[in-house]
Amino acid sequence: MSNFRLIDRDTGFLMPPSVDEWLPERYLARFVVEVIAGLDLRAMTGCYRGSGRHPTQGLRMKSRVGIAPVALAIQRGA
Repeated sequence: MSNFRLIDRDTGFLMPPSVDEWLPERYLARFVVEVIAGLDLRAMTGCYRGSGRHPTQGLRMKSRVGIAPVALAIQRGA
């Protein structure tokens, strides 16, 4: 049994039906997702326990959330 929740990026939303409809093709968030998808996180995943009570978001999702603001700051020249 895994400590992580499954993330299905193809799941539609109530409004809008798809992220692809409102997120521009060359948007920074898409780049961050691609970069994180290319990382080998096996070493981190193998030793991560989570909270133990409930499955947690996957390390890829947590990495996206953590790296996205940094990437945005770099893009804006901060």
